[in-house]
Amino acid sequence: MMRVEWPTAGRGPLRELRVLDLSQQLPGPYAGLLLAEQGAAVVKVDPPGGDAAAQIDPEMHVRLNDRKRTIRVDLKTEAGRTHVLTLAREAHMVIQSWRPGVAERLGVAPAMLSAVNPRLVVAVITGWGKEGPAAGRGAHDINAQAAVGALDAISSLERTGVPWVDLATGVLAAFAMTAAWHAGEAGVLEIGMLDAAAAWTAIKPKAVTVREPAYGVFRAGDGRRFALGVLEDAEWRRLCDGLDWPELADVGVGERNDRFDELRVRVEAAFAALDEAGIAALAERSGVLLTFFDPVDAATAEQLRLRGYGPDAARRRQISEIQPWA
Repeated sequence: MMRVEWPTAGRGPLRELRVLDLSQQLPGPYAGLLLAEQGAAVVKVDPPGGDAAAQIDPEMHVRLNDRKRTIRVDLKTEAGRTHVLTLAREAHMVIQSWRPGVAERLGVAPAMLSAVNPRLVVAVITGWGKEGPAAGRGAHDINAQAAVGALDAISSLERTGVPWVDLATGVLAAFAMTAAWHAGEAGVLEIGMLDAAAAWTAIKPKAVTVREPAYGVFRAGDGRRFALGVLEDAEWRRLCDGLDWPELADVGVGERNDRFDELRVRVEAAFAALDEAGIAALAERSGVLLTFFDPVDAATAEQLRLRGYGPDAARRRQISEIQPWA
């Protein structure tokens, strides 16, 4: 079988690393992308029919894998297994995301990989973990959210449009792999989506822990939507100054919580009386944390471009690009 060349390493601090990404969908490939963005050379191995994510969300799939070299290999054949084991021999890290038992059946279980390269760090991403009554189940982002109570909706929206459990799992996997490699350790890291969801919700169990009348998504009178982030008393005073509500400026967070329904109606009515230009003027004179979206305002769009995001980005930003001390 033709030998596959590893892609050229990037400019980041992990440029010495070679990563073999055997995962599919989102959590594992996102971990691989994070490593690639830090300079690692990543080869992604897809089955003959390709990664299912390419059909489910083609744009996301391209973004997840545009820094990797992708090949298609049939691991159900001896030639396919040999090819992957050859790549594993040259790699520093391997990412997997099958249900428990699948890697063993395909002949690329962690123990089989370590037999050809005992220096490997192998991340095994699962839905629920390797042990326990739910270990054999598959999972998607929404399943893990439900398991940890993260779908306790406070509005008509049942979940955020961003699959945060998938992404959190990828972040934790990339972080754990990098830490193990930095420490000179080899072996298997097992990261469950349930772990990521539970870890994040343990820090902040509810989506919003207080009911703030000026925190959320609002509409101007002309229908323009914007997000408003008024949580602290100082922010509330700024809003009251901007709306000329001196009688409410000293209403503290506890009282705002108790008077949520009354104050929310008043805030919404004030915004409904203004068009987009009026809302923008309010934000300018008060300094409250306000962001237009669908689409974002010109300043935010330019900020995204300068930071390296979007089709017209000035340049793709390398988060790990350190500025040396003078």
